[in-house]
Amino acid sequence: MSREKAGQIVQAGIAAAKGGSKARARAAFREALALDPHNELAWLWLAGVTDDPNEGIAYLERVLRLNPNSHRAKAGIDHFRAKLPGPQWYCPICQGTALEKFVNCPTCGAVLDLARAPEAMANLAADAERIQAGATRLAADVRAEPTFVAHYYLGMALLNLGRPQQALPQFRAAQGFKPNDAKLVAQLVQLEAAIVAAAPPPRKKAVPPSLPKRPPVPDGPRKAILVVDDSPVLRRLVGLTMEKNGYDVVEAGDGEEALDRARERTPDLVLLDVQMPGMDGHEVCKRLRQDPATARTPVVFLGGKDGILDRIKHRVAGTDRHVAKPFRPADLVGVVREYCPAAG
Repeated sequence: MSREKAGQIVQAGIAAAKGGSKARARAAFREALALDPHNELAWLWLAGVTDDPNEGIAYLERVLRLNPNSHRAKAGIDHFRAKLPGPQWYCPICQGTALEKFVNCPTCGAVLDLARAPEAMANLAADAERIQAGATRLAADVRAEPTFVAHYYLGMALLNLGRPQQALPQFRAAQGFKPNDAKLVAQLVQLEAAIVAAAPPPRKKAVPPSLPKRPPVPDGPRKAILVVDDSPVLRRLVGLTMEKNGYDVVEAGDGEEALDRARERTPDLVLLDVQMPGMDGHEVCKRLRQDPATARTPVVFLGGKDGILDRIKHRVAGTDRHVAKPFRPADLVGVVREYCPAAG
């Protein structure tokens, strides 16, 4: 009965905290803990409404004694420690600290700013062991309680480890917390351009010496790829990849715009996101198939699920191929060339 009563008091304290009354909230949480000292939620919220970092750390250490796997308690302790007198600068990847502001972490050597993505991708000074340990911890934080900070610095850790393709989805997830941050979007576009520029050129198949050489193919008009995705970052990544490999690119941010673009210029191939707000990829594909101008245009789905029922749904919609996200640009280029060889 006391545990049930304590739970009710905790909810009243949470309401007071959200209403801005820290004093009432603290009183409620302490009353609840007097009835039920093992109430983890009460300890967490009590730490959240305290103004003393040392007091907050003490409350969160109580949580860890009750639940050693509490990611919220661990993150809260890190937050309070950063407020304590002493080192003022903190590395979110390796958790190293310093008295002076740093650009590269003096402990693990990581580059911590997405604006310097090319430098991070080629970081020879990085302590891979420390950064990998930080990436593992941040990945656990992302699974337990996704936040902008966890996704962003997991992405930076992966960049410093030379794994930009794995880093990119983390930055996209971070962008979801700040969809109107133009600076972040611009940095993501620059990162995608750097990834495309660093990708090795596609291998050319060797022609056996005994075979006669084929006559040169005259240059023709560049074929048009319609890229449809509600993410401007992904559209730009795919667009840069296609342009680099000899295609013209037309972009569309949703289904209606995609149909308009297809009517303006019949594409030679469509790269179509499955999951979009409003008209999804399946409906767009069906409408393209109903138009005589695009009835035979190859359509490649990007993303979405890949179970048996999903594949059947893709086929019913009229798609030719499905490429799961995340994908390597070189793999996507291979699929596009299979259905739509570049001219020249």
